[in-house]
Amino acid sequence: MKRLAKTASISAIAAAMLGLSGQAYSKDVAVHLFEWKWTEIANECETFLGPKGYNAVQISPPNEHVDAPNDPNNSAWWVRYQPVSFVNLTSRSGNEAELQDMIQRCNAVGVEVIADAVINHMANYPAGFGVGSGGSVWNSNNADYPDMDGWGNDFHTCYSKIDWNDRESTWGCQLDGMPDVRTENPATQDKLAAYLNKLTGMGVAGFRIDAAKSIRPSELNTILEKAGNPWAFLEVIDNGDAVGLDDYDWMYPLLTEFGYAVKMQELFVDGQLKWLETFGDSWMSIGSDKAWVFVTNHDRERNHGGGNTIHYDDPNGAQNLATVFMLAHPFGTPKVHSSFAFSNGDQGRPGSSVDCDSDEWVCQHRWGNIANMVGFRNEAGDAPVANWWDNNNNQIAFGRGDRGFVVINNEGGTLNQTLQTGLKPGNYCDVMSNLDECEGDIVTVDDNGFATFVVAGYSAAAIHVGFQPDVKDKPVAVITGAPARVDVGTSVLLDASSSTDADGYVVGYQWSTGETTAAITKVLDTEGLQTFSVTVEDNDGLFGTAEVNIQVGDAPAECRFGSLHFRGTANGWAATEMTCVEENVWEAEVTFDGQADQRFKLDVNGDWSENYGDTGADGTLEQTGTDIFTDVVGKYAVRVNDSTMTYELKLIEGVDEKPVAVVTPSSVTVDLGDTVTFSATDSTDDKGIDGYDWSTGDSDATIQVTFNQVGPQQVTVTVIDTAGQTDTAVANVTVVDPGEFVSNLDALNFRGTANGWNASAMTLIADNTWQIQVSFDGQAEQRFKFDVLGDWSNNFGDDGADGSLEQTGADIYTDVSGEYLVTVNDDTMTYTIKPVACDDCGFNSNLDSLYFRGTPNGWTTTAMTLVADNTWFVEVAFDGQADQRFKFDVHGDWSYNFGDDGADGSLEQTGADIYTNANETLGVTVNDADMTYTFTTP
Repeated sequence: MKRLAKTASISAIAAAMLGLSGQAYSKDVAVHLFEWKWTEIANECETFLGPKGYNAVQISPPNEHVDAPNDPNNSAWWVRYQPVSFVNLTSRSGNEAELQDMIQRCNAVGVEVIADAVINHMANYPAGFGVGSGGSVWNSNNADYPDMDGWGNDFHTCYSKIDWNDRESTWGCQLDGMPDVRTENPATQDKLAAYLNKLTGMGVAGFRIDAAKSIRPSELNTILEKAGNPWAFLEVIDNGDAVGLDDYDWMYPLLTEFGYAVKMQELFVDGQLKWLETFGDSWMSIGSDKAWVFVTNHDRERNHGGGNTIHYDDPNGAQNLATVFMLAHPFGTPKVHSSFAFSNGDQGRPGSSVDCDSDEWVCQHRWGNIANMVGFRNEAGDAPVANWWDNNNNQIAFGRGDRGFVVINNEGGTLNQTLQTGLKPGNYCDVMSNLDECEGDIVTVDDNGFATFVVAGYSAAAIHVGFQPDVKDKPVAVITGAPARVDVGTSVLLDASSSTDADGYVVGYQWSTGETTAAITKVLDTEGLQTFSVTVEDNDGLFGTAEVNIQVGDAPAECRFGSLHFRGTANGWAATEMTCVEENVWEAEVTFDGQADQRFKLDVNGDWSENYGDTGADGTLEQTGTDIFTDVVGKYAVRVNDSTMTYELKLIEGVDEKPVAVVTPSSVTVDLGDTVTFSATDSTDDKGIDGYDWSTGDSDATIQVTFNQVGPQQVTVTVIDTAGQTDTAVANVTVVDPGEFVSNLDALNFRGTANGWNASAMTLIADNTWQIQVSFDGQAEQRFKFDVLGDWSNNFGDDGADGSLEQTGADIYTDVSGEYLVTVNDDTMTYTIKPVACDDCGFNSNLDSLYFRGTPNGWTTTAMTLVADNTWFVEVAFDGQADQRFKFDVHGDWSYNFGDDGADGSLEQTGADIYTNANETLGVTVNDADMTYTFTTP
């Protein structure tokens, strides 16, 4: 029996996309094992995906994600799309070791791995902070994650949700409130590229880039370049918004064609299949060569992504037949979705393990029609659609050149039709009639290419050249004993005796060297890559060939770019070809003369079409970056790493430059008795540092110094290079006694109605800063002053009621009630009154808690403080941004929240957002007795 041959892999497709060497078909079949564990995927690769001819498996995001065991939604599928760390690879699917094992086991059986990469945003569920699936602590309120950190650093500072009608908002604001990664920042790009590189280093073949629509195309392209241009497809849901597929079709990755799934639903559920005769590029937003297509995916089956969709439980096997069409027709690169049953859109995977025989798991990839059509597509390759037939309604048939023929009956009645198949005469297995491809019906193609098909209602039939019951199997040639690399002069034994034949036996061997024995011994005495092949013959006169490559001696270095050129003032801006001297490293010898404005750039093709400079002058290259300036003199090796996109200049011969001394920290303030570690390891020299001379008498690169005297001090280090040249760096140290604060006043007392005008001593808590906690009761004419000595001889009030103190000034009036911190700065002579939390003051309230949530804090939950009966308070830094607004949330989960429908200062449950154009820090107070709110200036 003739069995199918597997088509090209994802990595081969990637090579074709990027113009690299290697032959590849333009199509291949992947399956998304949605929410499967790594151990389960490994077993499925070995027992089903590999044997059935699936070429790739898409896995759930491998990054660490949120984990909130006490939250009811913790099992939801979408928690996997809320990343906590890109370094920790512990997820609900398993740990890093299990991930690595799965990748290796799948690759070993010819199934490559596509990882879902979530790099647009980080986690914010459920409360804006928590512990991840790998134990990492995170806090979205502070943009604080294990390997991503800081508003304005790794994250955008737009705290509002995306407005899909605005391009800048789409690329810079928050997707569903999750902190948006600042993908234009080179340092952030490096972190994301490092994550992708780690996965490709583990054996991952490619990526699905989640939420790619929310990443600016140029920035995403740079990230992929830094990651070595891996195979990828981009999730871009084109709903006619401000950003769509057209913005990304210039990039090399494939693009998700959500419109394909919509068309399948329209035709297989509500339309007529006869219309599919003209199906092709004109039907879709993007062409076949760029389209990643699917009948459904994890978003579509939950009605996300726009338009209707075919569900796994739709009547008449609509999803089954639509997937048969997808795999039979050459348009796009297809992905089969394999899901689990669910009753609501949030529901995560059921049970502790996958069971495709249960009602809980759908496992579409195992359905006989779908699984066996993978082999059909592999055999069809790039053969065109031919011999179309339809009944002018919902029964269709078509061929793929002379490779295969499919019949789809989307009607209730039986189809009985003799059709032109385009196939050669002979018997073919109907691979749709049994899960074992050749254990079902046999279809005979006559001498004119016609065959009769009898297909039951809502089912399909398919034949192809990969399964013919009366066609003999070719032998499978195997060569063992071939090492990947040997030293020159090594003797190797190459053995083909393990070659097999499924329906016979091997009768002969023919080696490329001329020998005809089963095994040969060769002495490899020529350096370079040597190739050996053997052709085996079976008892039916059929042949099979195997080939091995052996690297004799060291392999030549490989670099990512095909070429690289140095161009600058040193060579009159000519294109000097650089040499790939080691893995990913290019080098050229350049003589610099130190002329004014001496500079250079790196040019990939020598025609400026792709060139690199250094915009930040930080040793990292950017495409079309600014010229790289240098004042060196002499012959230097200019070295470029085309993986990390960094460069360096190494002196070969010329002027021996002085060292550059660097000490860290260079400035520090410490407490009396503290010990500080100083390091000079960042010091540099073109030929190396030979020694260190510290003012403390030490000679190591790193030292420790204990400071036992208050006041300014210096620690110096002199570095010496191999030629005896020196340079010195200084660290300035300020030593303070933490028990002694500076003040302009010797003492200060609070006196007012709150303490019966007695003199209550204030405490010096920092330089020039006096403080006391006061219990105000809100009485009529409540007021106070500050008294230096407690005898009124030197006292201060506030004539202007503006927060500034004047000697013998007016009494300071306030109507606040509760516990407050009163603070005075005796340098600026200003004062503040701020409420403090008081857990045991016995204040009454109608609410157990209250949170401020709005654009100023990115809609996170900022707890308000109960400062008096029924009185909640918080300070908010308003920035006056457009559409600045907020609400009050009782429990922090929106289940019980208040807004202001009338914009009149009165709160209503689930009321409208409260808008303000304030551009300063204000106190926000809520009275939960009459449900009103007010603003005050702190």
